[in-house]
Amino acid sequence: MASTGVTRTGNNLQQRNFIPEVWSMRMQAKFYASTVVPAITNTDWEGEIKESGSIVHIRIRPTVPISNYVVNEDISYSDLEDEKLVLNIDKAKMFAFKCDDVDKAQMDIKVMEEATTDANFQMKIAVDNDVLANIHGSAGTDTGTNQWIRVNVLDQIVDVATELDELNVPKE
Repeated sequence: MASTGVTRTGNNLQQRNFIPEVWSMRMQAKFYASTVVPAITNTDWEGEIKESGSIVHIRIRPTVPISNYVVNEDISYSDLEDEKLVLNIDKAKMFAFKCDDVDKAQMDIKVMEEATTDANFQMKIAVDNDVLANIHGSAGTDTGTNQWIRVNVLDQIVDVATELDELNVPKE
C-alpha cells in the first residue's frame, strides 16, 4: 500500500512531511531614489501642452528701463523687448502592465494599486534622469569636457541663487 503522507488519528488528520506555505498580507517596503525635478521646475503651462511634438511659446514680462526725470527736458521712450521662451515638447514617457482578470480577482492584496504606485515612482525617477541628463549643456565645467563635477554643480547652484536674488526673483 502506498503512503499518502496522511495518518488518521481519531477525528484528526495529521500530515507527515508537509511544509506549509503562507502568503503574507503585508508587502515589503520599497525604497526609491529621491527626485529633484519637481522642486526645480513648475507645471504652469501643463494645460497648454497637447501632445508630444507641441511647442509652447511663453511670453516674458518686458523689462522697462527706468531713467531720471528732469523738469522741462524731452522724454525719451524705450522700445519694449519682445522676450519669450520656447518650450519644446519632444519627449514623452509611459508605462503599461497587465494583470489577468482571474489573477486579480483571486489576489488577496490590491496588486493593481501596488503596481500603479510603483509605476508612479518609477516614472518620477525616469523623468528626473532624463531631464538632468539633458541640461548639461548649460552647466559650467572645470575641465572643459562637459562633465559635471560635484563641487562645480554646487558652485553653479550658489551662483544661480545669487543671481536670482540680485534680480529680485521671488523665492516661489
